[in-house]
Amino acid sequence: MAILDFPRKVSDVDTIYVSLEVNARLSLAVLLGADGSINRMGTGTVKNTEHDLFIGLTDPAIFMAVRSHLTEEMLLILLGHTFRVPNPHGAPCKMTITLQFNNGTSGGFEILYGSESEGPPREVVDFVMAAILQTNPWYEDFKRMAAKRKKP
Repeated sequence: MAILDFPRKVSDVDTIYVSLEVNARLSLAVLLGADGSINRMGTGTVKNTEHDLFIGLTDPAIFMAVRSHLTEEMLLILLGHTFRVPNPHGAPCKMTITLQFNNGTSGGFEILYGSESEGPPREVVDFVMAAILQTNPWYEDFKRMAAKRKKP
C-alpha cells in the first residue's frame, strides 16, 4: 500500500473500500464513493455464505456517514502499514481498508488477526461497523430484488 506524501485529511477522502477475508476467503466487501456509488458483498462473519456482489448507486449521505468515522489521527497512524495482532486464535482474518483521495492518490492499511482473538483497534471496528450498518438497508433491498428476478 502506498504511503501518502501529502497532508492526510478526512475531507479529501472520496472513495472507501473495506474488505475482510476469513480463512483466505472474502467475507465482506464494501465500496462507497462520494458520488453515491456502492458495491457490497457478504456479511463479514466467519461463516459468511453470501458471495454475490451487488453494484449500484445510493444516497451520497451514506458515504458521508461512514467517512465521519474516520479521523486525521487514524490516517496519520494507520495508512501505509500492516498490523499483526500477536498470538492470533481462530480463523485467520485479514481486514483491508483502502481510501482514495480526491487528488487521485490512494492509501490503505491491513490488520491481520484471528477470529477468536483480539481484533482491530476500536476505532477501526467502529469504522467498519459503520460501513456495514449504513449499507445494510441498500444491500438487503438489492438482495430481495435480485431474488425476485430469479424466480420463474
